[in-house]
Amino acid sequence: MTTNTLISIIIPVLNGAQFLDRCYSTLTNQEYPNLEVIFVDNGSIDNSLDVINNYCSMHNNYRLITCKEKGPGSARNRGIEDAKGDFISFLDVDDELAPDKFILLLDAFSKYPNAGMVVGNTIKEYADGRKYKLDLGPMKVGINKAPFPGLLWLQHLMVNPTTCSYLVKSDVFKEEHIEFSKIPYGEDIALNVCIGLKYDVAFIENTVCIYHRHMQSNISISNTKISPLERYYRFYEGFALKKFYPNKNIYPSSIAYKISEGNAYRFLQKLIKVERKKYYINTLNDLKKKSLLSNSISRNLLYYILPYYIADFISEKLNKVSY
Repeated sequence: MTTNTLISIIIPVLNGAQFLDRCYSTLTNQEYPNLEVIFVDNGSIDNSLDVINNYCSMHNNYRLITCKEKGPGSARNRGIEDAKGDFISFLDVDDELAPDKFILLLDAFSKYPNAGMVVGNTIKEYADGRKYKLDLGPMKVGINKAPFPGLLWLQHLMVNPTTCSYLVKSDVFKEEHIEFSKIPYGEDIALNVCIGLKYDVAFIENTVCIYHRHMQSNISISNTKISPLERYYRFYEGFALKKFYPNKNIYPSSIAYKISEGNAYRFLQKLIKVERKKYYINTLNDLKKKSLLSNSISRNLLYYILPYYIADFISEKLNKVSY
C-alpha cells in the first residue's frame, strides 16, 4: 500500500463535546497522511457541532454530515454511504487511536491481500486508571479464514474486536451490502459477524487503539437499563435468529443458526430461572411457536427437571458446535 491509498474515518457524534478535544488530538497525531475524517451528527444538542465545524474549517479533509435516524449503527451506515476511501475505519468520539494504527493495518493488508478486514489489539481503560488488553480468544496472528471469525464472534460475544481496532476494505460494504444492524444492542458485533462469515480476517498483535470505559459510555448507560444477560439475549433474538433462520440449511448459516438458537435458548432459561424474570416465559414460548427456537422435548425436560447450572452444563456439552 502507498500513501495514495485513502482511508475514511467515520465518527458518530451524539452530545460528545466533552470528548472532542481528545478525539481531535488522536486524529491530528496520526502518522498516516491520506485520511478522510467524517463526523456524523446523530442529534446533538450540546455544542458538539460548533466544535466540529471549527475543526472542519481548519482541515479540508474533515467534514460534518447529519444522520436523522437514531443510533450509532445508523450513524456509521450514513458515514459509509458518504465515504470515498479505499478502506473504512471507525472511531467513537470518546476513544483513541495509536498514531501508527493505519500504517500497521495497511501493512497487514499488503501481506494478506485477500483479507476483507484487519484487526489489531485494543487496550480497555477505565476512568479510575485500570487498563488491560482485550481478549480476542483463539484468533491467530496472520490470516483467519472465513467463516471462522464470524462464527467465533457469534458464539463468544466477549471476544469481539472493538470498532476502533480494525480497518475494512470499502468493497466489503458494497459487494455484500453489509452494514451495521439497527438493533439497540450489539450492532457492532452484528457487523463483525457478517464480515467474518464472508471474508478472511487478518490479525496483528500490535495495539492500535484505546477503548475508554466510563459512566457516559454506551455500555455503561445500557447496563443501567437492562442486565448484561438481557443485552446478550436481545442480540441473538433481534439480529442472529432472524438473520440466519431463513438459510438454516445452507452452510455457514446452518452453523450460525445452531449457535444462535442454542445461546438464545440458554440465555432465556437463565433469565427465567436465575434472574427470576418470569415474563420471559412468554418470549420463550412465542419463539418456539415461530420455530425460531427448537421445541426439543429432551432439552425442555432437562431444564425443567434439573437446576439451571447443571442443565446448562449438560446442554452445552451435548450441543457443542464445531467450526
